[in-house]
Amino acid sequence: MEAEASGAAPVGVAQEVLRKQSALLSRQSTLTGWQIASERAAFALRILTIAVGLTAVLGLALMAWSASRDESIVVQPFSAPPAYAQRGLDGRVLAQLFTDQIVAIRAQSAQGFFAQPSLRGATDEIRIEIPQTGVSLGEVQRLLTVWLGRQKEISGTLSEETPGLVTLTVRVEGHPAVRLEGRPSELDALIGQAAERSFAIADPLQWVLALRLTGRPDEALAHAGAYARAIGRDHTDSGVAHTFWAADEPDPYVRLRRIQETVRTNPTLMTAHLTLARTYSRLGQEGAAFETAQATLALRDRDQPGRYSGSGLQQMRAESVQLMATLRGDYAAVLDVPLADLAPRALAAARGHDGLNAARWASSGQDDGSIVPVAAAIVAVFRANAMRDWPALAVALDAHATARADWLAAPAGPGQPPRSQVAYYRSLAASEAERVTGPLRAIAMARVGRVEEARVVAAETPLDCAPCLRARAEVEAAARNWTAADRWYAKAAVLGPQLPLTDTEWAESLLARGDTRAAIIKLKSAAENGPRYADPLELWGEALLAQGDTRAAVRKFDAAAKLAPRWGRLHLKWGEALAKLGKTNEARVKWRAAATMDLSPADRAALKAHGV
Repeated sequence: MEAEASGAAPVGVAQEVLRKQSALLSRQSTLTGWQIASERAAFALRILTIAVGLTAVLGLALMAWSASRDESIVVQPFSAPPAYAQRGLDGRVLAQLFTDQIVAIRAQSAQGFFAQPSLRGATDEIRIEIPQTGVSLGEVQRLLTVWLGRQKEISGTLSEETPGLVTLTVRVEGHPAVRLEGRPSELDALIGQAAERSFAIADPLQWVLALRLTGRPDEALAHAGAYARAIGRDHTDSGVAHTFWAADEPDPYVRLRRIQETVRTNPTLMTAHLTLARTYSRLGQEGAAFETAQATLALRDRDQPGRYSGSGLQQMRAESVQLMATLRGDYAAVLDVPLADLAPRALAAARGHDGLNAARWASSGQDDGSIVPVAAAIVAVFRANAMRDWPALAVALDAHATARADWLAAPAGPGQPPRSQVAYYRSLAASEAERVTGPLRAIAMARVGRVEEARVVAAETPLDCAPCLRARAEVEAAARNWTAADRWYAKAAVLGPQLPLTDTEWAESLLARGDTRAAIIKLKSAAENGPRYADPLELWGEALLAQGDTRAAVRKFDAAAKLAPRWGRLHLKWGEALAKLGKTNEARVKWRAAATMDLSPADRAALKAHGV
């Protein structure tokens, strides 16, 4: 090192040892680097292997989950006599003809809440082989489906066992064969019959929907009942089957008992709760209908049967929202529901004092076929009732009765009403007459002075129906029998104490007898129970106007107009309040607006008296 420091060339054994030591350290450093790199690569490879394994496990888990929810129908190629095969009707063609019939049946039931299970031929699979096994992913999926799923295979045989006749035998896996016989010229009809009977076996619930939506309600009821009784309460389909059995029952009280029991044994089933809410609503049991619809919204999607589609659950929730909104007088919320078609929109507009839009939507719906004539007729009924035009209400009720009779008597065929609609209105005919149009007819009669006739009509309505009890009260109010009117209003309030409808009509009766203080108490309650219901706010304004509190009345009219901006009487009374405050120009603006809206003959006359 001294030599190194002096600049002389290093020599000697020591220097050689140093040189070798340096070379050794250099090689060791290089080897250490490779070793680190090798260890890192091995670690990465292990991580990759684990990731691939996890991916495979996850893939198999997803395939198993999919298989467990598989309710598809697989149609195997049929067997056919050689003579038929030579004419182009081999087994695959026959299977395709059969499949086409199944597709047609399923299309008829596509309006329900169910997801449509897949329908395919036996060879419809994607073949991706798993390395070193020769097994395709499709085969793995099929094995998992057989093990975990509820897939149903259908096979068939065409034979000529009797001269001049053909025999079509179709087998749904796990069930007795369907055997049909006919002439060769009737083969298409035989295939259609076999498809119906096979579909009824393979997918009993979807078959109930198909029967219901093609106007065969008696068959739907019988099939739903037979299936519900056959499978028992512990079967996966039990809740839905019993719901269908209840929903198709024409007797409302049998339907109620049946669906109550179904909800009790299936407390998380959304379709059962919704059916119960519908039943209560059709019976006029408003409070129970509201509470049940509210309970329907609280149910979780993940607790519903797998066959219900996401859009189906969304529709059930939307219908529950519509029902609750209607019972609270929140007609704007019905219009806001994205799934609301023209029929409920038109009806909500009519009830919400927007008669012009109600008529426009009803007319548009009839033009495009989305609203049937009898539904348009009930829109006209509620439009007349909302504007308190009693002669027009009587006319609308007669027109509705005629439309319903014509509808129910219409024969099946091209250009005629869909049989599903005929069946629907047939099932509602009795309850509608008793609980919807019957009460309104009694009110219309009483308001034009036919009180005794109105009492007879009202007496025929049920006592467990809130609209019916309110109709009895209105009949007595028209006769100025205030004690009897209050008694009936009190009974109606019991059937929906959390709702605003009865208190609002009761307040109108109190206003008619000049008791503004009692009316305002009822209207406060109604406004609390129906915060988006315009009617109690408008009547409250009229009560304040009668008391001489004009400024407060204007505020109530303004609040009501935010909820029902096209209500003719509201603008008429609002203008009268503004005129009393000396705001003549503003009053005339309200009156001119009222002139473009629905008004009863009495309100039209009052408007004319104001010079508009």
